[in-house]
Amino acid sequence: MKHLIAFLLFVACLSRTLADPRYYDNYTVYRVHIKNSHQQIIIDQLLEQHDNYNLWHRTVREVHLMVNPRVQSEFRKIMLKEYIKIEILIPNVQALIENQTGYRRI
Repeated sequence: MKHLIAFLLFVACLSRTLADPRYYDNYTVYRVHIKNSHQQIIIDQLLEQHDNYNLWHRTVREVHLMVNPRVQSEFRKIMLKEYIKIEILIPNVQALIENQTGYRRI
């Protein structure tokens, strides 16, 4: 029985490592300055879209969001409309990953 469990764990780990890796080309990380509760609600609503927005860091007055390139324009429009100040922290997450790890796709 122990051998079966060990084998199943091995297969699970192997399948995970052989799965297609995820790439983050042109994903951008923004620093978002929050002034009030209304702006916080806007950010919280965006974060419900898990495929488009990912929270990296949060304090009371600031969040760092990774934004999918498909919604960059929409994100900027929302921030402008809601008077939310943003700054780009990381313009291309994949480039950062490759620079940090030395890994390059062929």
